[in-house]
Amino acid sequence: GKASPARTPSFRYEHRVAPLKTVEKVMYLQTVPILSHATAEELYEVAAIARETSLSEAETLFSAGAPASILLLLSGAIDVSSEGGANERVEAGACLGVRETLAGASFNGTARVVASGKALQIDREPFFELLADRMDLLQGVFSALFYRKDGGPVGS
Repeated sequence: GKASPARTPSFRYEHRVAPLKTVEKVMYLQTVPILSHATAEELYEVAAIARETSLSEAETLFSAGAPASILLLLSGAIDVSSEGGANERVEAGACLGVRETLAGASFNGTARVVASGKALQIDREPFFELLADRMDLLQGVFSALFYRKDGGPVGS
């Protein structure tokens, strides 16, 4: 699927050796469109399952058929190519794999790192377990997917 533009974080990712603190993960997760309705407490729970991942230049991040996960690109750049041959370069703030993860599908393209960086990765199973436990969060995800900010349905 196409990368969905995340809202721009109010601060830039600063490269460092130390892992992100939970509160920093929360600030980045606020930019993910499907989490736009989440409360601070829910974002902390999502942050607890989000893994910080290092991206190395020339690394293949995923290939077609790999199990999908949600990837929020914090820094660096990735070239995403679909099986149909379309190419797209995504940079910091992009969010990949949302549709595939929610649909229980596999990635249908290949992603190659073209500039080293970091990402937050949310794997499907822990995310679904959290959604199953937190119905308000699940409802917020559906609201974000199907309704615009003005309350009208998406696509109208």
